[in-house]
Amino acid sequence: MLSVEQLSRQIADICPEDHLKSFLQRDVRPDGRSLDELRPLVLAKNVAPTADSSAMIRLGNTKVICGITAETIKPAAATPKDGSFSVNFEFSSVCSPNAKAGPPNEVAQTMSIFLDGILKQVFETNQLCIEPDLLAWTLFIDVYCLEDDGNVTDAAMMSVISSLRDLKLPEITIDEETAKPVVNLEKQSPVDLKMFPVSTTYGEFSGILLLDPTARETELGSSPITVVCSEKGALLCFNRSGGSPLSQEQVAAAIENSKRRSSTIYDQYFA
Repeated sequence: MLSVEQLSRQIADICPEDHLKSFLQRDVRPDGRSLDELRPLVLAKNVAPTADSSAMIRLGNTKVICGITAETIKPAAATPKDGSFSVNFEFSSVCSPNAKAGPPNEVAQTMSIFLDGILKQVFETNQLCIEPDLLAWTLFIDVYCLEDDGNVTDAAMMSVISSLRDLKLPEITIDEETAKPVVNLEKQSPVDLKMFPVSTTYGEFSGILLLDPTARETELGSSPITVVCSEKGALLCFNRSGGSPLSQEQVAAAIENSKRRSSTIYDQYFA
């Protein structure tokens, strides 16, 4: 005779939507969480020895790592007093059963654009200038999804912000006689973030919003909703591509909950 747990797994495999719906009718999810409950979140810093700064986020079974490498360049002619940064997001070829080896797919490219857009709101590139029209820093921000069990967006955002917050750049001056850069590793300065963005993603299934959706919940539901707020509650982004319409009450509730969560995450990990 099958145990209750074995029977539940069979139902989940045969009728996944009915299985999820049966839980949501009781305001609980298959993994035991409430509808607005986050999975366990773990932040590990300095996990990539070859990077100048790095962080890894584990959100339930989802795991994302970010590494930042700083190099010097000649500033672009159009922006002689600015440095630059670039964001590259990739899925590991073994991060999920659907992952494939090869160049970044459309989802990964969209994630790179999303992260880049948020960073442009909170990070001034003029602080990366060393000597106008001569030398500046450029930051290569590489983000990898090592395990994908849903809600990669929130994990990726937090890994990037944590890495940026811990990044320190050495002092560089230009020698007047040789006109060459001189690096002083004993004097390093952090980069400045105007604010600390925290992204909060919701899955949507049968009109019900699920905070921090798993891969299965995302697969069964409609298009996820991602809200990005600063630690002080400023709304930076409300992102959703398609999906069934949400009520004004649902949108307002999602934004307010995201504002509260942003403050909580900042207090726990960045304050």
